[in-house]
Amino acid sequence: MKKNWLKNKLAGLAFAFSSVEKTTFSQGGESTQEGVSHTRRSTEGTLLDSLINGVLNQEVMDLRWRTYKVIEASEKLKTTVKYRKNKDGSFGDIISIETSEKNISNSLNDIIVEPSDNYPLEMVVDNSEITMSQKEALDAFHTTEIDDSVDALTLAAGLKTERPILIQREFRPKFDIENYATKLHVRTISDTEKLMEFYVSKYPIELNVNSRLFIGEVKKGMTNPELCNMLQIDEIGFISLNTLGANNHCEYHYINVKFDKIVEFNGFYVIKFKATVLVNGENTLAKYMQKELETKYQKKEKRKSKR
Repeated sequence: MKKNWLKNKLAGLAFAFSSVEKTTFSQGGESTQEGVSHTRRSTEGTLLDSLINGVLNQEVMDLRWRTYKVIEASEKLKTTVKYRKNKDGSFGDIISIETSEKNISNSLNDIIVEPSDNYPLEMVVDNSEITMSQKEALDAFHTTEIDDSVDALTLAAGLKTERPILIQREFRPKFDIENYATKLHVRTISDTEKLMEFYVSKYPIELNVNSRLFIGEVKKGMTNPELCNMLQIDEIGFISLNTLGANNHCEYHYINVKFDKIVEFNGFYVIKFKATVLVNGENTLAKYMQKELETKYQKKEKRKSKR
């Protein structure tokens, strides 16, 4: 497997997760139309014209960063709606709508962890499939440094349904744990070392032969891990999105992954690894920051409206 495969895939996911970037802004830099004659547009020179024609000028970059700031602020809020109850027990009119700031650490309070280790829970990563359109997949391809041996259509097909958790190995195993895990618990051993717990259901999916075979492989790994090649992992990475214990759009990357053990717990097989932290919550949107605009935000300067 290529050395930078995981890095490239994370870059593709980071782009795919930033929906505003995909739908509103150009990723190809400034587009030029040298040698092409065209009539002067009535909107030429305006922000709207730049957006429509994919011109990445300072005004567009400021709008992009301003939009990300709004998204970031809104994701830190939770809204509670209270309804009036009708006599029949159904919900009636809205009584009040309250907004408060989310407490990231509190979101982990009700999570039950596998008890054979006493390390504190740091994050819970939902590993549900993410469905992306073919256009989004191709866009991700064009903004990612991919080895020449991988063609655009192959990558598009691979990204059309993607899981948040990505794993890099030296070879192709019989089964990919990340395709069967429903969630990942990250627990803190130290600032530089983490316990990675993949939760896979004990119960095979009906009419899915591969699912049954995978469970059999997990059972083999419990007693003879050296004979189970799916437990040989080099790197693990993901971009946080609705991840308990983390802000959205942050990159996490772990290396030196070593198998620990497999235990049964609460209807799951918990497959555990220990890993070293390489990237710990790096904001993938930070590269779009406009320093001058950010300084104004920090100073809480009023925005000047254009006439």
